[in-house]
Amino acid sequence: MNKSVEPVLNKMLYNQCLGLRGLKKKWLAEQLGVSCGHFTNMVSGRARFQPQYRQRLATALSMPINTLFIAAGREVEIENYA
Repeated sequence: MNKSVEPVLNKMLYNQCLGLRGLKKKWLAEQLGVSCGHFTNMVSGRARFQPQYRQRLATALSMPINTLFIAAGREVEIENYA
């Protein structure tokens, strides 16, 4: 196994995007295919933003994933499947 830094949501950019576009968290949760409660937990950091959800959120917000998520998270173990 290798160690990698798990990306975290750039909350300042996320909040600006919501405010400027008038998007609702409920709509974003639907785009990700999760409940509003789970989406809130992911945004707050209480639940992990799994890779598929990071991609879906970036797509829903029409933002590059590397801009919306920053590599400032905790170190996690990742499987090496090579």
